[in-house]
Amino acid sequence: MSVFSIYIANFLLLTCYTITLWIISITSSKLRNMRLLAWAYTAALIAVLVGLAGRYPHKWIAHTVSPELLIISFLLLHYTFLGYVGRKPMWRWTPPAILALGLVGFLYCSLHVDHYLLRAELTAAILGLQALVCAFLLFRYAPPDIKAPTRTTAVIFMLFGLRGVMRCVWIAHYHIMPERLPGMGYAIAGVSAFLILNAFTPLGYLWMETTRLQKDMERLSATDSLTGTLNRRAFDELGLVEMERAVRHSLPLAVIALDVDHFKKVNDSFGHSGGDRALVEVAETVRNILRSADVLARVGGDEFVILLPNTSLEGARELAGRLRDRVASLEIELRNGRVPVAASFGIAAMGVHPLGATSVENWERILERADAALYRAKASGRNRVES
Repeated sequence: MSVFSIYIANFLLLTCYTITLWIISITSSKLRNMRLLAWAYTAALIAVLVGLAGRYPHKWIAHTVSPELLIISFLLLHYTFLGYVGRKPMWRWTPPAILALGLVGFLYCSLHVDHYLLRAELTAAILGLQALVCAFLLFRYAPPDIKAPTRTTAVIFMLFGLRGVMRCVWIAHYHIMPERLPGMGYAIAGVSAFLILNAFTPLGYLWMETTRLQKDMERLSATDSLTGTLNRRAFDELGLVEMERAVRHSLPLAVIALDVDHFKKVNDSFGHSGGDRALVEVAETVRNILRSADVLARVGGDEFVILLPNTSLEGARELAGRLRDRVASLEIELRNGRVPVAASFGIAAMGVHPLGATSVENWERILERADAALYRAKASGRNRVES
């Protein structure tokens, strides 16, 4: 395999990826920042095409424009990853400063010095540092539940960045580019580094995006769309896990069922928008008081359930009292009036488990007892706590 064949492979790879990324960016709106990635590959492809002009008389154009386009390509990759991790640029002047530094340096090397070593050092240093910044963004700010694709992509960029820095140091120390050494190994390795980076970056980014979409779908399937709390299915799954843990380690566990009082009257008086607003406010109020380990779920139209790991009946009763007072103090303002809100609470705690009872049976029983206590609270006048 020759350097020229790898160069042609890199050119063909960039062409295919550029076309594919533009098609994906146009047809898949859910994939974020794909258009930036497509522009990054477009800039890299043009850089390769312009680099061919180095064989012709006006080679200073190729020696200036081609590396400058590569810098633009890496800047676009930088902004692609910034958008992915949800960060804003730290300094707005950094991109124009990098572009200006590269342009001045490449023009100086081409027009006044024509020193290919200095131009190679400058290119390796700038591209290497840009790659290291991209790796840092993915290592530092990527979502923790998407580690595999982000860490893998970050490692590729980190290796490419370290390669650029080491290349710069090598040229500065030995005053020769590695590919000018005897044998083809160094030259092939240098060109292959770009080939590997160009081949993996779109795959890595698509891996990250599809993993993010999968996680979002999992969260949506487990979440109530109105209040943002868990739905009944996800709550039961989590409850079974906590029940098994409580039984295995002899830990207390409690459940609070709560129901918004006279919710039908709220809907009739203020419309469904008023009822929805009341549910959202109640859920937010309850969530702000709960611990991080506690779990709130909406299991019916106006009914919520709270799972309290490592909580006794007395602790659940004290919490329910505070929740009742806090909810009763709510008064939601709407265009057509104020919505008074109150709620009833039913409490059940884990008792002695009968021999042979499964976790499913124990979980169902504690929920039934919480529902029965909630029914007693509503039958006793509402806005009450019963256990």
